[in-house]
Amino acid sequence: MGLKTGLITTKHLNRLLGALVLLLALQPARVGGQEADSSGERKQKSLSEMLGGGRPVVPAGYFLFPIAPGKPGFLSGSMGELRPHHFHGGLDIKTGGGVNQPVYAAADGYLSRLKQSSFGYGNTLYITHANGLTTVYAHLNEFRGPVAEELLRQQYEKQTYELELNFDKDKFPVKRGEVVALSGNTGGSAGPHLHWEVRDAQDRQYNPLQWGGFAEVQDHVAPILQALAVEPLAIESRVERVFAKAVLVPKVQPAPGAATVWADTISAFGPVGLLVQGFDRFDNAWNKNGIQRVTVRVNGQPFYEHTIDAVPFPAGSRQISNFLDYHYQHTQGRQLQKLWVDEGNDLNIYNTGPGKGRLNVEFDAIGLGIDFTARDVQSELKKKGLPWELAKAFDGSAPISTTFRPVADFADLANINFHLEVNGEVKQRGNSGLMLHPFAKIISFVSQYITLKMGDLIFTGTPSGVGPVKAGDQLHGFLEGEKILDVAVR
Repeated sequence: MGLKTGLITTKHLNRLLGALVLLLALQPARVGGQEADSSGERKQKSLSEMLGGGRPVVPAGYFLFPIAPGKPGFLSGSMGELRPHHFHGGLDIKTGGGVNQPVYAAADGYLSRLKQSSFGYGNTLYITHANGLTTVYAHLNEFRGPVAEELLRQQYEKQTYELELNFDKDKFPVKRGEVVALSGNTGGSAGPHLHWEVRDAQDRQYNPLQWGGFAEVQDHVAPILQALAVEPLAIESRVERVFAKAVLVPKVQPAPGAATVWADTISAFGPVGLLVQGFDRFDNAWNKNGIQRVTVRVNGQPFYEHTIDAVPFPAGSRQISNFLDYHYQHTQGRQLQKLWVDEGNDLNIYNTGPGKGRLNVEFDAIGLGIDFTARDVQSELKKKGLPWELAKAFDGSAPISTTFRPVADFADLANINFHLEVNGEVKQRGNSGLMLHPFAKIISFVSQYITLKMGDLIFTGTPSGVGPVKAGDQLHGFLEGEKILDVAVR
């Protein structure tokens, strides 16, 4: 009931008591924390922009695709895929299920390092280029060219097959498109393929596809969302009325190219975080690949983004256990990616505002209302042992202010002054700091039992001074000195 001047009738109500209360207006469409993003400010730089040098400048087409260049290529593993204990730091290129496919140097440079091992990357070749980047070719079956002869000599000399050799710049130059090795299945490989990556001088691993120019790999297939989750991130937070993660699994996948839409409203309050599980596919490929970039928009504004186009090797790659919900993965089996920057996570793959991706679902505005009680009716109901509903819920029993002040207007929600005047005399005066519980705790408690939605109001914060009113009384409510409620009793 919102009137410029509220009219309360005392007809049939012989004893009417009025109590001024603060009103919290709920606006779930308001989610705090995105303001910095909408203004274009970014608190964190992506890894590819850090340490002064910025993202390596690589023109499209600088690197040659190392397997069957110019022909359709397929990936068994993409950059940033989520592995058991690390991010996948490069591309796994299919070799037709077999070994001994020619491996081509991606650009002019020189062989700077060679490693032969029964573990990890297996037989690996490193080619350093004029731009300071190094391309890595792993799980090889054979090395080709003069370096193969040098490897054989070193094996006899050192009497071992486990070798790591470093070479001077001028010893083994190579040209773009030169066959430098044959693909294989060595080391920790689970099947024949070429692992290919780009590194800088600090061993940061980069996604070669980010620089473009690779017609061999095409991706026009939309990612598949397997699950979305919402998790409370503070003790007062609630999701679907409880302090627990809500996991939402689509029952039917949308048509190709269509978005997954969750039709139901997800009720939440307080700081919460989103989590997602999904996969992507490249064109004409059946296998699942990782999702490299996730962007979150709130009310149409940029709110959060992570892009796994560069990972520090190996330390940063191990932080995958903080990037994921590690506990949920090992207890429930779902690999959920956190869409916020959790404590202890110093990966620089994020673009966020000051909230670091945490959604703050909060009430939107504060107003005033009067809670009237028909005491004569209440007394009769008490005598009969009946509920008091008729004494509290009658026409005009809860007039509310037509003005609600935005939460942003108040510097301190624990220090809001309000008072009620009856016929020009102050009858009630209160301050939100005198309330037994803060607003957040009240909303958190209520949301455990009642689903709060946009437009809902919570009456709370009644100061002392509750008293009777009579026909002809004029009631005025003030919030921080501003009159926002007028009620005439007749």
